[in-house]
Amino acid sequence: MPPKPKAPANTTKCICVGACVGFECVKQRSTALVTFGRSEEALSLVEKAIQESTNDRQLLENLETVYGAIKSSERRNKPLNAAAITANVEDECTGHRKSSDVGDIPNESTAKRRRVDNDSFVSTLADHFDCILCSKLLYEPVTTCCGHTFCRACLCRAVDNSDACPMCRTILHLEDPSAMPITNVLRTAIMHCFPDEYDIRRKETEADAPSAENALNRLPLFPLNAVVFPMQRFPMHIFEPRYRLMLRRILKGSRKFGLVAFKRTSDGGSEMCDVGCVLEVTKAERFPDGRSLIQTVARERFKVKGRIEVDGYYVGRTEVYEDTEETDSEEVREVEQRVRTILGGLLERGAQLPPIQHALRRAGQVPTEVQGAAALGMWLAGMLVTDLNERQQMLELQNSKKRLLEMEGVVSRFRESLLGASGLESRECCIQ
Repeated sequence: MPPKPKAPANTTKCICVGACVGFECVKQRSTALVTFGRSEEALSLVEKAIQESTNDRQLLENLETVYGAIKSSERRNKPLNAAAITANVEDECTGHRKSSDVGDIPNESTAKRRRVDNDSFVSTLADHFDCILCSKLLYEPVTTCCGHTFCRACLCRAVDNSDACPMCRTILHLEDPSAMPITNVLRTAIMHCFPDEYDIRRKETEADAPSAENALNRLPLFPLNAVVFPMQRFPMHIFEPRYRLMLRRILKGSRKFGLVAFKRTSDGGSEMCDVGCVLEVTKAERFPDGRSLIQTVARERFKVKGRIEVDGYYVGRTEVYEDTEETDSEEVREVEQRVRTILGGLLERGAQLPPIQHALRRAGQVPTEVQGAAALGMWLAGMLVTDLNERQQMLELQNSKKRLLEMEGVVSRFRESLLGASGLESRECCIQ
């Protein structure tokens, strides 16, 4: 009686122990290792079986399928079971049997089929790589503490309106969402699967960012019932979502924006004034709820030539607004000298008075003679003029001499009222 033929190695259910390369044995042992989180050992086991099974092509292909399934499971951090491996192997074997009737599969055809399978797999991932906020491919993806992923720019915009996660409403305590680290593994996968689409997203993001060329004469505008003058310090509390966005953008760039006051119109309404002052942010403190406290210093005046609305706030096309009157004439220097004399006496006698100390903290140090008459007039207007309309008139005035003459009268009246009320002037008269 002839000996009974052995079953093929790829279908034999092996019950051995030790170093066996039978397909069923390798499949069961590798699946068990993956189940207990030992993927590296499972991969080593399959690799060893592949190296020792070079004579059986069918077994070799099945083992390669097991290896690919384990690697795919490891990348997705998804548990693997025997049914998943068996399904993949059956698909591979079915294709192999259909092709075996006409001979071996050419390498070129096999590579082409695998490329088609890869393309189909990538296309199924497209929707999973979209940002839920902008409905576009994730660009610079960041992952929150609750496990949700968004474009970094989209998350920054979202937390301007709420400090909760847009997906699950978990409170996000983010000091600076723009500084969140990018999820590099996800970004690499997206760039590998969708290189062209990711490049398009990069170009879109760069196009939306303000360029240095446009920033030269375009200034974000902050309308407020206040008038500031050059060199004046001005603290602000930023809490509206649109101005949170504006602040975040300017902190990445020039750190400057324009403050403009409101003026009454003939119909009883209000509109923004055309002349304002550039503020430069010197310090910014952001709270977990998105609000910010900023310290600013006023720089130069500007005039708005036109404005557009961008993401809820205005951006103005501006030009520098300077005095047109000659500031180094003899008449202007005489007026400046008189004002400095009155101001010097006021500061010498009343330097310890709280009103003067408060005014100096707000306005800064007295401008030097090198800075000129224009700077002195602006400094005095910022320190002594309190009425909003009068402050706006002083800001819009382009005549240094006229501004100094106005301030000469204001300083004299302020000196008389302040020193007279404190009794300093009467005591000085008695001493004399």
